Amino acid sequence: MPGGGGCIAANDAHAMNIPPVITDGVGRHAAERVPPLLEGGPGASRRGWLVMLGLMLGYIGTMTVLAKVNGGDGPAMSGDAWTLMKETSASLAVFAVPFLAGLACVWRGRREVWGARRHDVWTWVWGTAWFVGLRVAVAVPILVTAGVLQLRHGAAAMEKVRGLRPKIESLMPLEALGDPWYALACATWVSFVVAGLREELWRAAFMRGFRALFGDRHALPTAQWTAVGVSSVLFGLAHLPQGWMGMLTTGMLGLGLGAVQVWRRSTWEAVVAHGLVDASTFALLFVLQNPVTQRWLHLPPDFARQVLGG
Repeated sequence: MPGGGGCIAANDAHAMNIPPVITDGVGRHAAERVPPLLEGGPGASRRGWLVMLGLMLGYIGTMTVLAKVNGGDGPAMSGDAWTLMKETSASLAVFAVPFLAGLACVWRGRREVWGARRHDVWTWVWGTAWFVGLRVAVAVPILVTAGVLQLRHGAAAMEKVRGLRPKIESLMPLEALGDPWYALACATWVSFVVAGLREELWRAAFMRGFRALFGDRHALPTAQWTAVGVSSVLFGLAHLPQGWMGMLTTGMLGLGLGAVQVWRRSTWEAVVAHGLVDASTFALLFVLQNPVTQRWLHLPPDFARQVLGG
């Protein structure tokens, strides 16, 4: 009967001395509607998740070492839009190899990587809300630090702030962002797919694999939040070529994005928030670098380099 299916299924099962199957009244199992993220259950084996963890550790470790080794060779990304698309597509393919190999090992539990919540228009609403919150959470400490330096050092504070800022020029040539096509590629493909999707899938796979180190289900909350912390540290270290402030800010962002995945049980909301963080940065740099917007805002041609010290 409508509205009573769950009770009937449970009572009949109890009478027959078999475990009850709880439904929502329309024939769907409750566990199928919202499977818990990072929890155990009838998914993949612990061994499969440990393999996934090893693959994700190998990937982030290799990328961190390569970034450090190549850090003195100029920007990591090309200043040409078409070359940028080819290079970032190649980096996405490099990630896909260990990720898909790990996913094959945990195929029965693959939904735990995507997250329990379905993605729809509310994914974008919540993702935007997390974006705003993360922007504020990261910006406030930086502004406070700049204010303290200003009070203590006066006019010399700007040089100190420039010394602390993330070294964006290690990622790409600043002048390239004055090109509308290049900026568009960065604000869409690079922000939401190469960075947002790739890095949040890495985070989800790493955190679920890390949880497999804890065999006791009672240790689940500890495992979840420890995984968030460890993944944010590794995420920050991978951005070391951007300087200590770049590493710190990305680590803080990683902490917030990991918390979104655990609390909201949604990888996709984290992808949207991550993409918006990167896209807004690229959009701001475009405004500062583009000759048209510089004329509109009466900015000098080298304003971005004056501010960033690049």
